[in-house]
Amino acid sequence: MGEKWWQFIYRIPADRNPLFDLTGAQCGVAQSGPVWILASVVDPGGPATIDRSCTLPEGKALLVSPGGTLNDFPCPAAFHFDSPPGVPLFDFLKDGIAPIVNSVNGIDITVAGVAVATPFAYREQSRHLFEIEGDPSLASVLDPCITGTPQPAFSDGYFTMLRPLAAGHHELSIHATDTKGTDLTLNWHLNVMARH
Repeated sequence: MGEKWWQFIYRIPADRNPLFDLTGAQCGVAQSGPVWILASVVDPGGPATIDRSCTLPEGKALLVSPGGTLNDFPCPAAFHFDSPPGVPLFDFLKDGIAPIVNSVNGIDITVAGVAVATPFAYREQSRHLFEIEGDPSLASVLDPCITGTPQPAFSDGYFTMLRPLAAGHHELSIHATDTKGTDLTLNWHLNVMARH
């Protein structure tokens, strides 16, 4: 799930990317298939609450990520970012971001006030390198390693798939904290439209 999540996020230009959308206006951009990805938010660096509204069709499972990151290769030479001799690229990328995800110490996901049980059980790491092709506009706001061409990557984080919601209005709340000072609440006001 994490790999699909990041491939979705990375291919959308910065000016339409739902990761940077504070209102939910971009929640429908590039959505297709049976799963609707509800993008998280770039870490604001301290306590924050963000409210988004989203209208989506009935019958879509929801994929959310309360905490996670991606490591890709290569980076510009100025970053001196290279796998040491004898260390496989997979291990280099995995070990580079593990401390970020290990720092997550609180996750709460509620749908209509009902909590998702054991959210820490949904940590997923890539089993192998996969490819992303990031839009070049994201290099200055998300990932300076983006080249605009296919790149190997590794994903690590918490990803939760929620069953499709019935037509109508629903409240989804995602709260995450970490030992580095993140304390983020993302409230989704979802309007699920009935199929005709």
